[in-house]
Amino acid sequence: KGIPAAQQRATVEEIALLYADLGQREHALSLLSSLLRTGPSLNILNRMGIVSGEMGDTEREEKCYREAAKVSRSGTPLFNLALSQRRQGKLQVALETINEAIAREADPPYLVLKAMLADSLKQSELRNDLLKQAFAQFDPVATLNDWELGWYLTGTQLTQDSSRQQEAETERRRRRGKSQTIQDDSTLPATRS
Repeated sequence: KGIPAAQQRATVEEIALLYADLGQREHALSLLSSLLRTGPSLNILNRMGIVSGEMGDTEREEKCYREAAKVSRSGTPLFNLALSQRRQGKLQVALETINEAIAREADPPYLVLKAMLADSLKQSELRNDLLKQAFAQFDPVATLNDWELGWYLTGTQLTQDSSRQQEAETERRRRRGKSQTIQDDSTLPATRS
């Protein structure tokens, strides 16, 4: 009650994320669900999908991502769903889902994920075309956020482009030198929040 009404929703969401970080995911989901009583929210539903996935509840994860995709034109929940489907080995379904995400937002990381799926499906020509498109659309490495830099690096590993990979690794080391709190996003990012 000591928190102003305008900040209460954000505070409850932050508490839910802290519970999830502590491994108390059921409690986090309960708090996030309570926030939906005032109406659907892309961020809340997307976060619920992430937490459900961390719990191994792929059915609820997909449901949350699909609901998030209904309340917004953002490609983020579909991107996360495609990533989840890839982890489950549902490559063809994941390819269809990432195509839906790309139809909404053709972000370079989306193209890299699609290239990964094409690679897994032994579609090397498609993979190469997608990576070429992605690298043409990525902003300069120094201007990428950590999430984008992680996907850029993932793309360089797919193409085995040592010069781009070295550039991305150098940028990542530079950022680590500035702050020890920067998350290591060089490996395949689990989800986009």
